[in-house]
Amino acid sequence: VSATEAFAKSNFNSNMDEVIKRALRIVERARTSHFLTRAYISMYFGDPLGTLDPGLPLKIARKFNAAGCDEIVLCDTAGIASPKSVHLACSQAAH
Repeated sequence: VSATEAFAKSNFNSNMDEVIKRALRIVERARTSHFLTRAYISMYFGDPLGTLDPGLPLKIARKFNAAGCDEIVLCDTAGIASPKSVHLACSQAAH
């Protein structure tokens, strides 16, 4: 999934909320079938195509955590994260 509307629109041809809903349904079905699940959140640290609400990526990660996702990958898709921002993001997402 994407943490920004611009990326969701350009890659999934849909809005971010719909993409997240679809992905959460997939997680639910996979868990029901006893598969391990992994969610990738692209543009977690920023998006050159559009703006990023600073609290939104963490909210998305928490949705996948609440859905029982086994692994959540925070993607620096745009290559703009710093070691400090990665450490902070991982610390926040782990709780």
